[in-house]
Amino acid sequence: MALYQPLVAQTDSASIAPAIARHLELPDSALSYLHSHGEWDKSCVEFFTRLMNEVTQPQDQTAIIHAAQMVYPLYAAMLAEVAGVY
Repeated sequence: MALYQPLVAQTDSASIAPAIARHLELPDSALSYLHSHGEWDKSCVEFFTRLMNEVTQPQDQTAIIHAAQMVYPLYAAMLAEVAGVY
């Protein structure tokens, strides 16, 4: 499902952690979990991309893209709330 690739967020936990730490004035050690899982996040995205590229039925592709479009703003809003953007 080549259409999936543009939907992959360029943000992972390793890049989110410094922004949260800065905003909350926390040391990097306070977000060690996010830092440590950054590489794991990247491998998960790569795996999911390969998996989605195997989806060939247009109706399945449409359903997956719709779900991603509905969930992504919710996830982004949650992270923004934690970081105090809103």
